[in-house]
Amino acid sequence: MLTTPNLTTPQRGTKQKVIMKRILICMIVMSMMCMAPDFGLRAQDSGQKSSEVKLKPQKDDSGKWGFVDEQGKKVIPFEYEAADEFSEGLAAVQIKKKYGFVDAKGNIVIPAMYDV
Repeated sequence: MLTTPNLTTPQRGTKQKVIMKRILICMIVMSMMCMAPDFGLRAQDSGQKSSEVKLKPQKDDSGKWGFVDEQGKKVIPFEYEAADEFSEGLAAVQIKKKYGFVDAKGNIVIPAMYDV
């Protein structure tokens, strides 16, 4: 008796090989990310040295936002509609309903021209 070859088995095996290759690639990439501290995908230091003053956003009585140091002393004037924490040396601020970024000295590094 003559039988026809089963064509589904090679396709299933090929699909399984592709899936296994993808899993292996994902595992390799993830292990590289864990082992390489400067790979560029990990969270970095805020750009401030530990001896420098760390700034926090704070809202004043008029509803404007600015930044204060650990003792509560005003470092960056209260002139923003909104402000976020510093990350990698910059903090997002809102000016006229647009967002930009300031550095720890209050200089506008990236102009406020972005919507959220």
